[in-house]
Amino acid sequence: MKPPGHAIVSLTIGGVMWAVTKSPYSMVSAVLTGVLIDLDHLIEYYRWFVKEDNSRVYFFLHSYELVVPAFLAGYLSGWDPVILGVSSAFLGHLLSDQLANPVAPLAYFFTYRAMKGFRRREIIDVEWEALQREFLRVPVTRAVLGVFNPRLRVRK
Repeated sequence: MKPPGHAIVSLTIGGVMWAVTKSPYSMVSAVLTGVLIDLDHLIEYYRWFVKEDNSRVYFFLHSYELVVPAFLAGYLSGWDPVILGVSSAFLGHLLSDQLANPVAPLAYFFTYRAMKGFRRREIIDVEWEALQREFLRVPVTRAVLGVFNPRLRVRK
């Protein structure tokens, strides 16, 4: 799922959390978590577009194994509104990615990715050329990545 979709999902989850907890901080934490979790993709972008090695995917934060500790932290905190917002948005992000992205059914389990050696071809069900086109068709993305790899500036 793309960032605007994650923003909508996170705002929805945040609104529900605010209504349930009566704390605006639960909404803020949900929105920030639901969008910023994608920062772990920076590792892939660097490897794929700067190092020109598209063989692996890691996305460390995109792991269902982290959902249990997140909700356990919520429980242990007495369901603190901020932790509840973070936990709920974290799960919402993973579920929306699972539904929207062309990945292997177990791709959002870190252990599955590790068992597959983090090999992109076994985790993401999209050929490299299509994936590359999707990322580089956005002018801002192409411009930013082009700073680190000048060959990306000329591709369309």
